[in-house]
Amino acid sequence: MTPKVSKKAQNIRRKSKIYFSIDDESFPYKGVKGKGEAIILEDPKKIMFMVEK
Repeated sequence: MTPKVSKKAQNIRRKSKIYFSIDDESFPYKGVKGKGEAIILEDPKKIMFMVEK
């Protein structure tokens, strides 16, 4: 989740293709990188469903 006015949300509205990286700060260092398409959900019912997962 992120505020509607955040830079992240603005970027997704402008261009939905995203690249991401998730890193583990513990040794041995591991991580995953990927790309995909992001959408902005504003329906509270859909948002809470995703947040709970």
